[in-house]
Amino acid sequence: MIFYDLHIHSALSPCSDDDMTLNNIINMACIKELNLISVSDHNTLKQLKHFEKLAEGKIDFLYGVEIQTNENIHILGYFHEEKYLEDIQDYLDDHLIKVKNNTEYYGNQYVFVFLQGVMRCQKTPVFLCFLTIYFYLCIFVYMFLG
Repeated sequence: MIFYDLHIHSALSPCSDDDMTLNNIINMACIKELNLISVSDHNTLKQLKHFEKLAEGKIDFLYGVEIQTNENIHILGYFHEEKYLEDIQDYLDDHLIKVKNNTEYYGNQYVFVFLQGVMRCQKTPVFLCFLTIYFYLCIFVYMFLG
């Protein structure tokens, strides 16, 4: 039997807790004896750049993202290869409508990065962003139809 959680938010998602670091996510997944996980933050892939390095040898994972539309529809997307991260993030950055995060309501948003070989936390001025349904058709065509 395979145990999995494919809808985990890190501290980068405004709905998550500041304690949801990449290390904590991986370690809790191991404690829970999950076989497969996916960190799927809201409207961004920025947290996943270092995820493979941390998860290697500990747990299997899929790259993921949860994208919210203007119509308040949330769509989860998953993929196996890191090579898509930068292209999809660039597309998100170029096409999302930026709405400043209200930290009093949603909390902080943190990106975790390696600096001098150590995982560090950077508080970033990340925005809550929205797209229209048209975006998803473009991503679907790009990822699955080439």
